[in-house]
Amino acid sequence: MSLFRKISTTTTKSSATPLQGAPPAKVNMATVLFDFDRLMALGAKDCPQPATSSPPLLGAAAFGHLCTILNIDGEDDTLLVVLYRLGGKCSSFTLTKESFCAGMASLGCSDLDQLKSLVPGLRAEMARMPREQFRMYYYWCYDFIRDASVRVLPAEAACAYWRIVLTRRYKYLSLWCEYVETIYKKGITKDVWRQLYDFACVENLTEGYDSSGAWPTLMDDFVAWGKDKF
Repeated sequence: MSLFRKISTTTTKSSATPLQGAPPAKVNMATVLFDFDRLMALGAKDCPQPATSSPPLLGAAAFGHLCTILNIDGEDDTLLVVLYRLGGKCSSFTLTKESFCAGMASLGCSDLDQLKSLVPGLRAEMARMPREQFRMYYYWCYDFIRDASVRVLPAEAACAYWRIVLTRRYKYLSLWCEYVETIYKKGITKDVWRQLYDFACVENLTEGYDSSGAWPTLMDDFVAWGKDKF
């Protein structure tokens, strides 16, 4: 018998289709809950939660095991894409049981094996997502990865996630991260994080950048620093 055996046949109909063109699916919420508890237990072995922890949360340790189960690389954007589609709403890189269950239902998945089968399609959808839809994912990333106890995202962490999220969407990403990490070195606010998304649309920073625009000073200083590198 499998250690993670299925324990019930209670089902619910998903409220959204998992991928474009896919039919609605019935979801076994008992097995969804079972897999949440499974991830909680695996994560607790690496990073025990206080007995009084409420509500139960999946955190970084559990996500490491989720990557193993889904056979995905935690160093690229796949994990963030999956967590976004699962509806992660908490900060500090966590996911509540409520969000996990609602996300699995919206994707039409009764267990992690079914979620694993959707991963290639989820990645493909994200890769071809129109700019304004991708914006919502990009904005979500800041709130999800930022520790709730701090107001800004450390420069090193921001650059690490920019390299994951924007690697195929910003031509000056390497120079931008070099400047932030070696020259700027300060925490990244939500406003700067969001404005970078529009700043990244400036195709030619030597001719197409308007320094009189409403850009943060950080962008002005970056353009001045990189004018001979663009």
